[in-house]
Amino acid sequence: MSFTKYPATLLLAGFAVLATSAGAKNGMNELVFKSLADLDICAAHNGYDTGACLLPLQAYAKKNPKELFAIAKNARLQFTHWTALQFFEPAVGKSPTPAQCADEDLALSVLSGLALPPDYPAYAIAVRVFNGSCFDAVRPLVEKEVTTSKGTGYLPQNACPLFAAKGVSLAACTANKQVAVRAAPVMPEKLPTVDLSSAKFGLIQVFAGPNGERVTLADIPAVPGAFALRVDGVRSPSNGKTQVHHQSPAISGFDYWTQHNGQRWNTLIERGGSYKNYELYVPGFKDAIPVTYREAESRAATEAGLPK
Repeated sequence: MSFTKYPATLLLAGFAVLATSAGAKNGMNELVFKSLADLDICAAHNGYDTGACLLPLQAYAKKNPKELFAIAKNARLQFTHWTALQFFEPAVGKSPTPAQCADEDLALSVLSGLALPPDYPAYAIAVRVFNGSCFDAVRPLVEKEVTTSKGTGYLPQNACPLFAAKGVSLAACTANKQVAVRAAPVMPEKLPTVDLSSAKFGLIQVFAGPNGERVTLADIPAVPGAFALRVDGVRSPSNGKTQVHHQSPAISGFDYWTQHNGQRWNTLIERGGSYKNYELYVPGFKDAIPVTYREAESRAATEAGLPK
């Protein structure tokens, strides 16, 4: 994000707010937003990784429920669009106003969520919002994108059944039904077989969360798509364990997944183009944990190598 949209005095004041508003929790500094304007300043301060701003925004939303719709609109601007759905859903509730339903940020967030793999929590929120009172207002944008998608990707696969359930006959769904099925991404059902005790690692990336969470992701060049991933600092059965993960392309990013209880588990997800967001999912936690890339720590870890 460019600083040019902010006057110098505003930036200085904003960074002062962020510097003085951090409190202590579990021995870690935790960022606290005192107003919604702090989100813009936080995003500018974090440059290419705005993930550090999500947790304080969630905390601010809990304390200021009357601002939820404005919070959602700002979240759509600063994060991957579907991230805003967690704020839009409670903001509109079961009785949204016509202005809320007609809001472009709401429609873009729903569209983004419907284009996700169905096992993503944000996808379920998108379906609920799309099927709700704002269906007629959001429908034109989704119809347009389904038509232009030519039946490829998750969007037509997810949206066409929803249209059918509403009694809406969309030509693009009928014409491209078989194409959409054939174009569905094929995800391997089994992880690569890798002996981590003897594996040689390439690039190692380190990510840190707001409360001491740490993710170490090591590429295994000899096995395409294979990575070793270790999570520390979380109260979860996966804490302190290094597991084989597979990297799968996703919407504007990648999923790093393993097997948990016989099913695919997306541990780390990356989204965004130049501005990347990272989220950690671990068993025992309902919500995502935002994590940020640590360049210096990653460089040091790559030079030292992953501990066996």
